Amino acid sequence: MERGFDVGFLDIRPTRLSVICRDLAAYPDVLIASPQYLAEHGKPEAPADLKRHNLLKLTGRLQQTWEFKDRIGLCSVAHGRGVLKTPNPEMARAAALGGMGIALLPFPLVRDDIRQGTLVSVLEAFDVGRSLRNFSLTYLNRSKLTAKVRTFVDFTIAYFRDGADVPALEAVA
Repeated sequence: MERGFDVGFLDIRPTRLSVICRDLAAYPDVLIASPQYLAEHGKPEAPADLKRHNLLKLTGRLQQTWEFKDRIGLCSVAHGRGVLKTPNPEMARAAALGGMGIALLPFPLVRDDIRQGTLVSVLEAFDVGRSLRNFSLTYLNRSKLTAKVRTFVDFTIAYFRDGADVPALEAVA
């Protein structure tokens, strides 16, 4: 907001109390790798197997450890052999597509890659991550919104509520 933006889209909760945050959609993270990588290194069958794999890690997010849940319980895997550390999910996606390793990425980012077979889900029998990630619209105090910003906010909330062209996201607005 200090940079002069009227509206923002975030997948984390803002820390400022003066910011209004409207959840638009929720989506899971998914553990993925390229078929090429899995052919060369084998497909992990359990979370503990990840310690022998090249991991593509996102920094600046809550991914210090990856958590997996199955019917038995919760298992945490600390990042072992991280071959890439980046704050950019697109870069981690490109590295995964290039066969560099296994990444935990937002499902909407890799949905088409999975559909096309250029990336494959790994450890599908386990729930990955802590919970669904929220995609939110943020803006300053409602009383100071211009008519254009108010119209944009209302349109965006209605768009996500109606689920128009948002098949990869679970609408929560």
